[in-house]
Amino acid sequence: TTSGTLYTVFLPTNAAIRQAVKDGVLPGNVTTGEPNLTASTWTPAQLTRVINFIQYHILARFTLVPNGKESGSFETMLKNSEGEVVPVTVISQPGSMRITDINNRTANVIVPQSNNLSNRTVIHLIDNYLKYSN
Repeated sequence: TTSGTLYTVFLPTNAAIRQAVKDGVLPGNVTTGEPNLTASTWTPAQLTRVINFIQYHILARFTLVPNGKESGSFETMLKNSEGEVVPVTVISQPGSMRITDINNRTANVIVPQSNNLSNRTVIHLIDNYLKYSN
């Protein structure tokens, strides 16, 4: 991250993280969904997947809240192999927000556990994970 820049962070629920492990997106036990949190045991490919996963869940240069004022395509911190930003689409309505990834998967902001503020950042809990590749 860059000092002085605005961010929106979407944090998947524990259930969504377990599903990402089962789907092979994150390292861990694909049968139980238990994530492998020991980075020293990750392969280079697993490390790259974790970094991409995190970067795709962070909007760069924007702080969005479910107020119905800002919707559209927003750039994430993730860039593809050509150096292009990988976007997500956000639909904000008063009291709700939905995020759609490039694979047309959706995640909803869990509003009662969201709108957590940090330095120039807002953090939202979401009910699904965002998938950046097929």
